[in-house]
Amino acid sequence: MLIIFPGVRDADFEALLVLPNVNLVEVDLSLKESWEKVGEGYDYVYHLAAVNGTRRFYVMPYDILKNDTVMNINALEWLRAKNPKGKIMFTSSCEIYGGAREAFNALKIPTPENVPLVIPDVSNPRWSYAGVKMIGEQLFIHAAKEHDFRMSIVRPHNFFGPREGHEHVIPEFIIRSLKRRTRSRSMVNRKNDLIAISTMRWRRCSLSWNPRRRMEKFITLARMKSEK
Repeated sequence: MLIIFPGVRDADFEALLVLPNVNLVEVDLSLKESWEKVGEGYDYVYHLAAVNGTRRFYVMPYDILKNDTVMNINALEWLRAKNPKGKIMFTSSCEIYGGAREAFNALKIPTPENVPLVIPDVSNPRWSYAGVKMIGEQLFIHAAKEHDFRMSIVRPHNFFGPREGHEHVIPEFIIRSLKRRTRSRSMVNRKNDLIAISTMRWRRCSLSWNPRRRMEKFITLARMKSEK
């Protein structure tokens, strides 16, 4: 297993690197030459890399659009040239259809795969991440059809876990509550809006390992059952 990881190397991550079947490569995936270090011959590729974080959507929207799009194109070009027999999973986002509620006050839940993808206001940097994920889905769908390789798409809805940092839904919700020194119950009972990373890890693997399908698109909205 090869891990390409520019993030924080904490104790959990260091423990992973001790495993004999794990290798680490630290590169900038927006640079085409970096992909030469990735190698070839992989059965499954999990593409999770992106400039992410709610706060970053507002601060650096252009960089998100540019770097993530270039990285996705590089990934597809590498797959075509070096790893055409492997299967790749592209991690999209629920952001791409969430704008339908804001724009039209209409979003069916559970949400079907063929839901229209909506950006309510292209001038609002809030939707930069949604925009780049829409482009990413189109890139992977049409590249797979045109060049005949296997791929899947997932649209996860609000991951949370102990190593997510402080710039995502749950941490920011907690930080806001602490600053106001008040208790908020707005998310307490919304059990189906959030996905534990431990749960999604196994779902992601099971989607990738389906040998009967060459091209799949999946939406993961929430937990299927309550987790204690």
